Amino acid sequence: MVTNKTDTVTSTQEVTAIEFILLKQATAPKLSPKTPGSLTYQIGKHPESNALALRMLESDSGGYFSKEWVELESIKSLLDTLEADKPFKSSALRNLFSGGSSNNAGFCAAVCRAEGVLAAVPDKAFLHLKGHPIDDWIAEVGKLKPMKTPPKSSKPKLDSSTKAKSAQAKTESLFTDSDSPKSTDTKPENGI
Repeated sequence: MVTNKTDTVTSTQEVTAIEFILLKQATAPKLSPKTPGSLTYQIGKHPESNALALRMLESDSGGYFSKEWVELESIKSLLDTLEADKPFKSSALRNLFSGGSSNNAGFCAAVCRAEGVLAAVPDKAFLHLKGHPIDDWIAEVGKLKPMKTPPKSSKPKLDSSTKAKSAQAKTESLFTDSDSPKSTDTKPENGI
């Protein structure tokens, strides 16, 4: 059985370590078509209360976010307040987090889409509709068995020679003369 520690601030501002029993680790595509990439997330169970929760673990293309655990029942309660057939923005999920990153709600929406709890609105990357019934999803998650082996990071680990080559390449690209035959394009990728 794999457990994963996370620091949680209690109401008295005392920091305690809580170990969640990991049930699942998976990836979800990010929502933005301008910033492709994926998020690694975990679903776990609190060892004492048996509350099911999820959290974002990694973003392969950047972006700050909170790694706090969010109870699935909190997600259910929030979604229950929204109209069934009315699209909503990711910001509707903002109150699920005590952390202040503006990416939290969008990243959570991406995870909920990957799990089928939310559905995309056609041609509207940042709008969502309720997906499969959340009660069914929570019941299915509750049937998951604890992971037997520790999950590995989705980020590749670089050895020292790879790190050195990468750093050298970045340095060279910063100082490449635009008139040089090495450089054929001086326009940034994002057009800025």
